Amino acid sequence: MKLGYASPRYAASFAAIGDVLTLPRSGTWVVSRAIRGGHFDVAGLYPFSVCAKWQDLTADVDYLRDLGAVSWVLVSDPFAQEEVSRCLKGWDVFRPFKTHFWVDLQSNWRALRKKNTRNSCNKALREHTVDVVSWPDSAHFGNEFWALYRASSRRRDFGQASRMSLEMITGQLAVPGCVLVVARRSGVCVGMMICYAQHDTGYLHLLGLDDQALTHGTSYALIYRGLESLEERGVRRASLGGAAGTVDDPSDGLYRFKRRWSRKVTETMLAGVVLDPHRYSELAGRSPRGDFFPAYRDPSSELAD
Repeated sequence: MKLGYASPRYAASFAAIGDVLTLPRSGTWVVSRAIRGGHFDVAGLYPFSVCAKWQDLTADVDYLRDLGAVSWVLVSDPFAQEEVSRCLKGWDVFRPFKTHFWVDLQSNWRALRKKNTRNSCNKALREHTVDVVSWPDSAHFGNEFWALYRASSRRRDFGQASRMSLEMITGQLAVPGCVLVVARRSGVCVGMMICYAQHDTGYLHLLGLDDQALTHGTSYALIYRGLESLEERGVRRASLGGAAGTVDDPSDGLYRFKRRWSRKVTETMLAGVVLDPHRYSELAGRSPRGDFFPAYRDPSSELAD
């Protein structure tokens, strides 16, 4: 059974954004996004693309070009660095994107945390009741998670790529390998986190917190129980992800928070290819000239879609 980000159910949750396409050679998924003028481009799924055959990814360029896509952009799997570099370094864009922190669950990871982090976890676990739900009922938990996620997104800019909807959240709760961690204070749900157990690797996927969560350290309780539950399922390593948004900013609060759990890091790459140079140039004509790809979607551009 394909689990987590490798599951077709995960890919299907992005149908709320656009048509989800399975590429014929590599088998990876992309989502089609409309562009002004009746055009479209394609992007890998959030938070990164998974691919069983990275060596065949470039072979899918011609397929997407024949479909009429203007460009293709993806973020690479943080645990496939060597293969990704070998297979995609010739693309039009290939550069470091974000630092991802990960925890070695086969190590004594609890003791490796700094004293302040251990104390914050202990305090949060005393103040919260934390339940772990395998195969959660998406219909039951979807609305509650969505409300918490919206509260979190109001406080922090998650970036366009990671903006979810109730439909997407409900779909992602139904993905095989999903583990839902639920934190309550005085019987009231104050935080939830979706994790995926994907064979020997775990991912802390999405977090939703109420407005008082920072004061009470709810995220400490959620992450601790999430790591613990993945460890119990035989997962060897767990990714905490990186900073929010599209910038790898070490001063970002979320970046600093994740660094408290582990100093182990890996890196995702941003890879992109222009499929229709004429149309791309036409669309990007008045866009800022920077590192954003595709340029016509740069949020600082007046013409961004």
